[in-house]
Amino acid sequence: MMGSKLLQMVGRRMLTVVGVLLLLACKKEIAPITASIAEPWMKFIGEYKVYDTMGVYLYDMEIVHKEYSFPNGGHGDSIYLQNFDNNFNLSFTYTNQNPNDFLPFGFYDSIKGITDNKTWQIYNEGGGNNNRLINDTLYLTFEKTNISYWMQDLVPYYHCICKQIAVKQH
Repeated sequence: MMGSKLLQMVGRRMLTVVGVLLLLACKKEIAPITASIAEPWMKFIGEYKVYDTMGVYLYDMEIVHKEYSFPNGGHGDSIYLQNFDNNFNLSFTYTNQNPNDFLPFGFYDSIKGITDNKTWQIYNEGGGNNNRLINDTLYLTFEKTNISYWMQDLVPYYHCICKQIAVKQH
């Protein structure tokens, strides 16, 4: 009887030791933390409803991204503003030197309008909140003129420092 109690006690201790060893041998795999670093231009991508500064709806615009490759193997990012000012498709290179919330669409000379087929100059008016994305609102300010082309296009002279508010749709 004494031997069977001893055997039970040794068996329990061994079972406890084996159980502890099994628990220590099993460890939960921890997935490596990889922070997803978004490209700065990603926040601009999407569809927008564009309004004047009084809140009157003007047009729909879409901002899309396209990657391009250099012959040396590098790559770059192009941003396309489709239906900008309800008349233009603009494209420009987005670099990491641009402030994260600024849309630097630049200067366009001799650009033909899609809907009016007239020739225009469009300038980026930066500074302050101009052409900046704040939350889901893009505050567009640009200069648009036909000063060099109004006579050849046989249209009245036009010049505007245009301000528009584009609201990203979800």
